[in-house]
Amino acid sequence: MSEDRYRSVVDNSPYGIYRVTYDGQFITVNPALCKIVGYTADELFAAGIAALYVNAHERHRWVSAFDARPHGTPVDVPWRRKDGNIIMTRVWVYADRDEQGRIVYFDGYVEDVTPQRATEQALRQAEKLAALGQLVSGVAHELNNPLSAILLFTEDLLSVERPDDESEALTIIAQQAKRSRAIVRDLLTFVRRGEVTRAPVAARVLLEHVSRALLPQLGELGVELRLETNGELLHVDQAAMEQVLTNLVVNAAQATGGNGSVCVRVRSEATMHLIEVEDDGPGIPPDVLPRIFEPFFTTKPSGQGTGLGLSVTMGIVQQHGGTIVAENRCPVSDGGSGARFTVRLPAPARAVAIADQAIAEDAIADGQSAA
Repeated sequence: MSEDRYRSVVDNSPYGIYRVTYDGQFITVNPALCKIVGYTADELFAAGIAALYVNAHERHRWVSAFDARPHGTPVDVPWRRKDGNIIMTRVWVYADRDEQGRIVYFDGYVEDVTPQRATEQALRQAEKLAALGQLVSGVAHELNNPLSAILLFTEDLLSVERPDDESEALTIIAQQAKRSRAIVRDLLTFVRRGEVTRAPVAARVLLEHVSRALLPQLGELGVELRLETNGELLHVDQAAMEQVLTNLVVNAAQATGGNGSVCVRVRSEATMHLIEVEDDGPGIPPDVLPRIFEPFFTTKPSGQGTGLGLSVTMGIVQQHGGTIVAENRCPVSDGGSGARFTVRLPAPARAVAIADQAIAEDAIADGQSAA
């Protein structure tokens, strides 16, 4: 092969190609290698190959083990790009020796396998979650029946006048059974992310259902709940959206502590409906904010939270074709003024038309009443 043809092959190869001395100084690098690691050729010549290793001493270990590996066997090596990102490279290395058999040069051929590794990791994680889902689903079903029986009998016992100590004990049993049932519900929702059944639901009705169900719990926490809506008509799965609101309101109420307040606001914006849940608590710590929707991530003490509530909430919102965002109403470093969760749901043309008609009819009715 002529020198020009050889150079053309090297320069146009999709694989990174290099030659280094035994002590790691580059002699040749091709454009593909520069693209993989983010350095220019001149920068690589100046730095040497050790600069690419996450730990500079790692190269010495690979070189020492070179003769023990079968000839032509690739090795996977983590490298650090110029921008600081870690990538996984697959490298084929061949030695050029002198007459005494000593290594003079190493010729390397490099492939960036980071995307493949990420895909493999995602598949392994999916397999783990599938197995976990089967286990959780079976356990949740087994727990539902005894929990229903406990609640039924406890409510029957509470319906009869009893001494204060007995009533208090029964009330605690009922509360803990309801909490356990909510955990089971979240677990089942987490492992069954199927299709949702949408229907027109008045935002006012949705908010009032959630408010009535949470009134005892909010009363115990000493939290005031405010509801704001202009008569919007949502096109949602009502039971699923009540679960979303319940999770968000309970989280907000727990964050505010005693004498706090939570506001749930529904409003329309262009072709979207917005549901905002705000609290006046301390806000979300900056280190928690990026992970807040991760499954099983919780900042609550052990035994007080599964870390599934917000993950389930996000799943339901996404099933509706919507998005959810968590943010602080002002920076925590400035003293904080609470957190805000904003759910955006698409408003189908049919739902928007029905909502407009309902609002118009309400306005006409109000005008007739006033007359």
